[in-house]
Amino acid sequence: MNQTKREQAIIWLKGGGNLILLRNVQAYITVATRENPEAQARYMGMATEEAYYDLILPLLDDSFTEQELIQINAFYDSPLGKKITEITPDLSTTLTMAGRTWGSQIAEKLSAEFPTMTDAVKNEDVAAELARLERIDHGQMPGGDSPTMMAEKKALGSGVGEPTGSSGKDGSDDTAKHTKAPLQTA
Repeated sequence: MNQTKREQAIIWLKGGGNLILLRNVQAYITVATRENPEAQARYMGMATEEAYYDLILPLLDDSFTEQELIQINAFYDSPLGKKITEITPDLSTTLTMAGRTWGSQIAEKLSAEFPTMTDAVKNEDVAAELARLERIDHGQMPGGDSPTMMAEKKALGSGVGEPTGSSGKDGSDDTAKHTKAPLQTA
């Protein structure tokens, strides 16, 4: 990523409210280490903006041209872009809480009807199902990945998110892994 493209990406991350993930990690560290200032300093040293950029910028480099980043920044500098930036944190919290409540209600009903389901469902099953649904949402089923899925695969370095019935990293058929119930209860 050249310097100009890097600068445009950082402007977008800062101006478009896309530091939410970083801020969530920092908030979690603050709360989890409240009683241990030494640990808090150590972990906050890992959750810096620069470390976040090291993670995110290569993914943006794969997804956007320099010109597209300039256009994104122009949007976020517009009145609507500024409004989105302003309301996104509260809106994200509200939507997340609503989704958790709704998901918990469904999970309770599933657990009541299928008491052994929780033991059968594993995180990789849920991740694979989410990847499949994302492909459908983006009109990319079958085959093809959205930028989010490509980034996830690149970050995880695994075959997680392959379509049902595809070969796993070891060449084996992983159909059985991806056909369990799509929800997990805690």
